[in-house]
Amino acid sequence: ADDEPETEEDVLRRHIKEKISGNEYYAKNLLDMLLQDAPLDKKMLALEQLAYVDHPQIDETLVRWLENADLHPHVQFKTLQTLKSRGAVGTVRIQRGNDIAAVDIEDTPLTLDDFPAHLCGVVQRVREMSEGDDPGLARFAEQTWREFLAFIYGTALYRKFLEYDDADTDIWAAALHGVTAEMLLGTANEAELCELYGITEGMSAECEQASRLLKRFVQSAFRGD
Repeated sequence: ADDEPETEEDVLRRHIKEKISGNEYYAKNLLDMLLQDAPLDKKMLALEQLAYVDHPQIDETLVRWLENADLHPHVQFKTLQTLKSRGAVGTVRIQRGNDIAAVDIEDTPLTLDDFPAHLCGVVQRVREMSEGDDPGLARFAEQTWREFLAFIYGTALYRKFLEYDDADTDIWAAALHGVTAEMLLGTANEAELCELYGITEGMSAECEQASRLLKRFVQSAFRGD
């Protein structure tokens, strides 16, 4: 309806439409920003805008770039999101470390809530356990988890995630809570967290491994890897 307020997406779509109408090379410039040696943040911005650009060559160019270029995992994931937002479908094969991952564009999560419920449940558990005492920790944990899922999307670890159950949710929630607390507060009480999340002795080794993986990710993110 005409009287409904514009969403952020509506504003961006209108802004891009105005840009294109005033510059016939706008779409090409965005694609050039991807294909050339532009900084990571510039590539992410270009991908965000390309989701709303009506141009016949964009989908094909993005798929070819995704399958053949050596891209940062977050750029790979953002490209998949852009293709899905544009209505593209089909399977693409992307390089993830030493592995080639076949992913379906249409299955790409656009928000955290689009990931499988048990993966969203990791953040929900941290929120339940921390929001009353430290809501800032819960928000930072959500951001860290969302970026971690994007980073590992399509990898063997992510495929393993899809098979996890409630016990695994508790393990990763405890690990996420601990790593986030260390980042924000400088320390985390591991024994207290194990009791809080019901981590038994038989689960402790998996929890430690999850913590190591999250710490490695956070450290690489701070280095800009």
